[in-house]
Amino acid sequence: MRKLILFLALVVTTCNISIGQTPEHLPFFTEDFENESNSKWTIVNETQVNKWYIDSTAYAGSYRKSAYISSDGGASNVYDINRGSITHIYHDIQFPQGEEFVLLFDWNAGGESSYDYLQVSLTDTTYSPVPGNFVPSENLLFSRLNFSNGWKQERLILPETLLGQTKRLVFTWRTDGSVGTQPPAAIDNIYISQTHPLAGVYTIDNTLPTGNRNFNTFKEALDTLNTNGTSDSVIFNVISGQVHNIAERLQIASGNAVDKPVVFRKSGNGANPLLKVTGTSNYSDAGFYLDGVSHITFDGLDIENAGTTSSNYLEQGFYLTNTSNVQLRNCSIQVRNTYDNYGIYTSGTVNALQIENVGIRDSYYLCIGNCK
Repeated sequence: MRKLILFLALVVTTCNISIGQTPEHLPFFTEDFENESNSKWTIVNETQVNKWYIDSTAYAGSYRKSAYISSDGGASNVYDINRGSITHIYHDIQFPQGEEFVLLFDWNAGGESSYDYLQVSLTDTTYSPVPGNFVPSENLLFSRLNFSNGWKQERLILPETLLGQTKRLVFTWRTDGSVGTQPPAAIDNIYISQTHPLAGVYTIDNTLPTGNRNFNTFKEALDTLNTNGTSDSVIFNVISGQVHNIAERLQIASGNAVDKPVVFRKSGNGANPLLKVTGTSNYSDAGFYLDGVSHITFDGLDIENAGTTSSNYLEQGFYLTNTSNVQLRNCSIQVRNTYDNYGIYTSGTVNALQIENVGIRDSYYLCIGNCK
């Protein structure tokens, strides 16, 4: 049976917004809220003291923004434990016929046992959340999320009764107005896709929309690979001559076997596809993170630092940890010639790494670790 996966990353503004919604049409949707308007989201704060905001105050991984609760105008992910409030953020999703869905989202929250917590609901689009009021309990998917002790991911198979309907996805933060543990809720990372495993040939072409075996961005391709896995060998043909501006973490964490290799390769006679990567301030940003994977090849892809200050430089072209049978071919890597910059960085157990015709420039170290 085909399935869908929904990764959730929400973003919120500093004021109330109440607008008409255009629902997202599955089977594929991804949203990291890093570089676009948030007008598609409806935020219900009004006079409640603990409000939803969007900014870089709290976020998961290397992404820079998330939706989070704050009582000080968004300056920090801190709530007033002595003031009761219920606030919401929501967006409409259209579920097609013939699919089963699974919901995933990253969240972080302290709270207070049965009193301060995050809720997640799916309602009819005729229902509008009201500040200070709960969403009706029959719509709840997660009734009480708190004390995550850091970022955590939730996963839930959604009922088949959703097929062919448009529903309202609602996130709610509730505070009772007594004791509590910081921080309040923060939510990150939305992604919707069919979950049947990948197999065969796909393209990454940023002149075409995602769909019909094409991915518009590397992030969409990698999110799908990590979520769905593979049932056979997979080739991503990356169109030659294109420039991809990358401002998010590109991580491959879906393990592969010798009979199910994954290849990212240049397609066409033009110049190598170029990934211009903007980093963050954490001093360990990489073009690609490979974590616990095997039998993956990159052939004919160039990586270049696009950062302009120490707060957003790219430090590594490839970062490999606990990998095997990774091949890097016909690539160019350009970072910055400063200490702790690496063209290729390895950690943990890295076996059978093959490097062929890879040019590395403006890098303090060419390759560190198990490089051949």
